[in-house]
Formats: sequence, C-alpha cells, structure tokens
Amino acid sequence: MNDTRDPIGDMLERRDGPYQASRDSKVGFPGNPCPDCGCQDGNHAATCSVGGFRAPDPVPEQPGMEVLDLQPCLLMAINVSRRGGQQYERRDEQWLEATKDGEVRTQWITKKIIDDQDEFGAASSLQSKAKYAASRLGRHTPVGIVVAASKRAEVEQYRNEWRQAFAEFNDGSTYSKVDFSCMVFAIRGDNVQELEQVLDELRGGLSDLEQAYRSADPGAMRDVVKRMSGFAELLPERVATKMELAIKSAQKRARKI
Repeated sequence: MNDTRDPIGDMLERRDGPYQASRDSKVGFPGNPCPDCGCQDGNHAATCSVGGFRAPDPVPEQPGMEVLDLQPCLLMAINVSRRGGQQYERRDEQWLEATKDGEVRTQWITKKIIDDQDEFGAASSLQSKAKYAASRLGRHTPVGIVVAASKRAEVEQYRNEWRQAFAEFNDGSTYSKVDFSCMVFAIRGDNVQELEQVLDELRGGLSDLEQAYRSADPGAMRDVVKRMSGFAELLPERVATKMELAIKSAQKRARKI
C-alpha cells in the first residue's frame, strides 16, 4: 500500500487551544440569574454558598500550531569589509539647454580608479571566501548564522583562522585593507526574539517548499532545498527526521520534473 502521508504537512505539529467550559458544568454568566440563589452575578459560580456552583471542567484545548524548540545552538554574527584601494574622479560637463531662456545645465560623471587591480581583487576574494566558509558551518537567518552547538570547536577554528588570514593580508598590502569580525553567542531557550526569527525562517522555507510543490517548479525546489539543508541538525530529533524526509522528497520530485 502506498504511503500517502505528506512529509511537509507532517512538519506542522499540532496542539490544543484555549480551555473551554464543558457543557455539563453549571456555570453562571453576567446577566444570567443563578438557578440556586437567584442573584445576577454569574462570577461567583465557583463559590456560590446556595447552589454549590463548581468551576468549569477543563477540556482538551483547541487545535493550534506548536512552536518547536531548537536544539542548543550558536549564533555567529560576522562582518567583513574592505577599505582603501580605490578612489573616485568627478568630472563636470556643461551644455546649453535648448530652451527659450538659454539655460545652462551641468551634469557630473564619476569614474572609479583602482590603485592596484591585483591587490584589490585579492581583497575582494578574501571577503567572499570568508563568507562562504561561514555559510558551510550553519544556516543563514535574519539574525546571523545559526550553528549546532556540537560545532563549537569548528566555529572557534574558523574565527582564529580567518582573523589570521585578514591580518596577514593587511600586513602585506599597500592600498587595500580588509576588516574581519566574528562574534559568537549561545542561544538559550529564553532568547525569545532570536528564536522566533530563526523559526520564522524555517517556517518560511517550508511554505516556499510547499508552493514549489504545487507549482511543480524544479528550480524553486532546488533553491529552497539548498536554503533548508542545514536546519535539520538544529531541531529536535523527531522533527529533524520529518524535515529530512521532506527535503529528500523535494529533491526526488525535482529530478523527475
């Protein structure tokens, strides 16, 4: 028998919603007289001395979406920049506007001049390589690169190696200089804002993957799979398994289209 379960749909875990009073509970409400003492205050339902009103019985909550917890992880805030090695030359040009009053207008043209092409290219290449190396450690999110806590040693090695590489370049360069900074933070369960943004990125990826499924767009599927490939290691095991299944399913379908 074929398995018709939707791995993407399975990613959305569900839980119950707010408590509601059970139908068989004797609950008073403002404006409804108490059937035992006749008063109009329904708020005394749990303590009515006449009728012995009892509090509403809790019932299962209504379905809703569960907010998933992340595994312990690290957040890398990386900044690379280049300075010097280029200058700009401005040239003004005037021409006579073809108007009745003979107005003269001026425009200016800017030309970029690079002092040393090879050195400038090496600086740009160093920046790109540092960013690429960081992206291989974890996944990009709106707040930085999220990396599994198990990769702490790799993150430390990355930071030390690229600090040294940028320092060596600056020592040997004449015009172009590069700057590198990498701050690492541990994400805990109470880092609400960071966790919400990371999970928003995850939900957005799943939504894009579902849309790519519906439109049968193999290019969009590959783009989303590439973006989501590293998230599984940040999630609880039961959810990570489902996510890996969804990614593999998307890859398989993209190859068939």
